[in-house]
Amino acid sequence: MATPDSTSNTPGTNAPQNGSGTAALVLGILQFFCLGIIGSILAIIFGRKGMRLAAEGKATNGGAAKAGYVLGWIGVVLFVIGIIITVIVLIAGGKSSSSTPAVSSAPSAAASAVASAPASAAASAAASPMASASN
Repeated sequence: MATPDSTSNTPGTNAPQNGSGTAALVLGILQFFCLGIIGSILAIIFGRKGMRLAAEGKATNGGAAKAGYVLGWIGVVLFVIGIIITVIVLIAGGKSSSSTPAVSSAPSAAASAVASAPASAAASAAASPMASASN
């Protein structure tokens, strides 16, 4: 009786467990578009699992698992850089905004003059019908 070979596709043998490597690659790509840091962390977890399965010979897509793992770490690094830049901007923005004079919420004299100009022109036209008829 022959023992089943791990590379043959005869019934009864174990199929390669490529799900983790594929998931790592997909999550590693999607993290840049919609998943963010959650996708990065999941890509690292699934990538590590997929690389382990490939090293044990249970999976055949070790390259996809490694690519997802690396993309996951790239996403984490970019996330940390983004947080650092955000904190720096918020700290620098807080210092510069205190030296800026406060803007008054009361309307200025020029704004009220502009707002009343159309009303006064309409009132004068209604007061003198002869002036508008001669035009």
